[in-house]
Amino acid sequence: MTRNMEQSTRSALHIAFSVVGLISFLLVLFFNGSTNSPDLGIFSQPTGNVSDKFNTYITPSGWTFIIWAIIYTWMAVAIIYALSQLCRSSDSGPVYLSPVTVPLQFWVLFITNQALNISWLFVWDRELMTAAAVFLFLIVITNWLAMYILHSRLIQDGVPVELPRPELIALRVTMHNGLAVYTTWTTIAALLNLDIAIVYVAGASNEVASLVIACVLGALIILWLVLELTVLDKYTRWTISPGFTLVWALSGVFDNNYWRAPGAVPAVLGAVLGVACLCLLVRLVVLVVYVACPPAGRRSGSVDIAGRLNGGFSQ
Repeated sequence: MTRNMEQSTRSALHIAFSVVGLISFLLVLFFNGSTNSPDLGIFSQPTGNVSDKFNTYITPSGWTFIIWAIIYTWMAVAIIYALSQLCRSSDSGPVYLSPVTVPLQFWVLFITNQALNISWLFVWDRELMTAAAVFLFLIVITNWLAMYILHSRLIQDGVPVELPRPELIALRVTMHNGLAVYTTWTTIAALLNLDIAIVYVAGASNEVASLVIACVLGALIILWLVLELTVLDKYTRWTISPGFTLVWALSGVFDNNYWRAPGAVPAVLGAVLGVACLCLLVRLVVLVVYVACPPAGRRSGSVDIAGRLNGGFSQ
């Protein structure tokens, strides 16, 4: 009886937080749309106007921000997939519980993240650059924690072995890679916002601040590749969207600043873009090699899709 009550409580909480997660996402879409409609009285100016006022030498070209449409579309698909688990059952029971692949902790972090997203819109609109940077870094932290929850859950307790192949692929394509695009972009945005605060609030040199932030970003890209290919391999092997997001964002930065930035900034921006492209290429080559020649005698904590494509699990 106690076990049934615990399961019923867990089920009710999961459903409730999933619905609240959907509502929070819809609110984010509403408030983001409102930034382009000052007549509503919610915001005083479009977010793009603020970017134009606080321009630095690592501000991307306007076309780069099209990625927000991709992010929100992908997130919408991910949420639809997660909610679909509430309506489906398998031989083991409800899909959202048997096994749990989108745990309650994820929804708590996601809802918090969406609230921070809305808060950032207001402080950005009021041109409070230090506060905006703080909120963006909080967004980044909740994103990375949510990434950890989703990816680590997938290799725990034999979860992947219980999942049908279509379910596993859907989870990785929608939830894992969708959240990874959002996480990568907000990480870049947080560094850009920090650059703005350093230049326009602290009064530092635009050239020096942009150089430092660009170098930090380049170092993080290399560090992430190393982690992906080593200690994080079993978690993130099939999460490849960060590399494409980095190349897109840095292409926009390079395009907007190569001809106007002074000193060594253009060369450094070109080098960082080159590093991002090279890291993406290495990442894809390693994945292709893994699929073509899965290592014999290796047991990972996650399902080996390559093995399934070849008719079974890797050993």
